[in-house]
Order: sequence, then C-alpha cells, then structure tokens
Amino acid sequence: MKKSSFCYLALIMSIVFVGCQKELSIDGLGGGSGAGGNSALIGAWKFLELSAKTESDVLVTDGADTERAITTSQYTTMNNKGTVTFDATKMISSGIGYDIDADAKTYLYANGMLLDSLDFPFAVSIPSSSGEAKYKAIGSDSLYFETGFFSVPGTNPQASLPSGTKYTIVGNILTMNTNSVATKTETSAGLTTTQTNKVIGAIKLQKQ
Repeated sequence: MKKSSFCYLALIMSIVFVGCQKELSIDGLGGGSGAGGNSALIGAWKFLELSAKTESDVLVTDGADTERAITTSQYTTMNNKGTVTFDATKMISSGIGYDIDADAKTYLYANGMLLDSLDFPFAVSIPSSSGEAKYKAIGSDSLYFETGFFSVPGTNPQASLPSGTKYTIVGNILTMNTNSVATKTETSAGLTTTQTNKVIGAIKLQKQ
C-alpha cells in the first residue's frame, strides 16, 4: 500500500466527517407510534444548548497493511434559539438554531503505529429550522425514536439510526441524553474502508 496516498485518503475522510459533524442537530427526527409520556414532559421548552462528544474512526486496509484516522471533537453550542414542545405523542421543534465554535483533532496511524496528529479549528452557524416526530415513552425516564434522535447529515446512510434518550427533569430544566454509533464498510480498488461514527450528546431545555 502506498502510505502517502492512503494517509491523504484517510485524512480527507476524517475532515469530511468533522465538516458534517458541525451540522449535528435535533431536526429530522423520524416517525414512530406515540405512546403517551410523563405528564411533566408535556408543554413548551426553550432550547438552552446542545453538547456533544464525537469520534470518527476511519480504517482502510488492502489486506496486508492498515491505516487509520481517528478524529475527535467536543463542543457546546452557543447563541441558541428556538423551542421544543411535547404533547402526548409528538415532539415538535420550532426555530431551532445555534452556533458552534470548537476544535477537532485527528490522529493518523499506520499498522497500529501513530504517525501524526493534526488540530482543526472550526466554526459554523446552524440556521433556524423546525420539525416534528412521534415518540414512544418507555417507562418514566426514556423516549424512543424509530429513525433516530440525533442526526449527522451527510456522513453516511446509517448516520440516523433507531435510538432512544434518557431524560431527567430537575426544577424547570429538562436534560435529554443519547449515545449513537453508526458503522459503514465499503470496498473499492482493492481497499476496504470501515468508518465508525460515534456521538454522545445532551440537549438542555427550560420549561416555558
């Protein structure tokens, strides 16, 4: 395997992931069958912030050698706006928008050995958008969305998967936590590429 060409490939894929990751949102939530919910959840909530830890692990092999690029980022959104409203069966977002100003870091490996690391500052503004999704309430502290809770547009078709969120309500603050893992494998020109994207996220809302 030509390491120079491979490393550029892995690096480019990692950068693409970071660029897409900047669009992490609570828009585009999928459908499901509603099942009621905790009465404390019902009502309108102001969007306070979204925080996320992300990791993109890109592994490329030709059967003899392997190269890997691992990109991580961590951020909390700023200039947050919009509201989220729950009724007995749906979660409705209205005018959700925010800014991200953070850094990402990529580690490049060849056959398990660290070759280099690179830092990426990035900043982006997510314009306001709205949407709605049906949900299922699981017990008194969990919600399930059949086609995903968080979305990472543009990374791969598996970026939005069936997922759930654990939530807590303390005073007038609602915190919704979720973990998401998406993996995709492709083979082209003798190279097999496996990309795994991980997101640990939390949304904070304030009761109106």
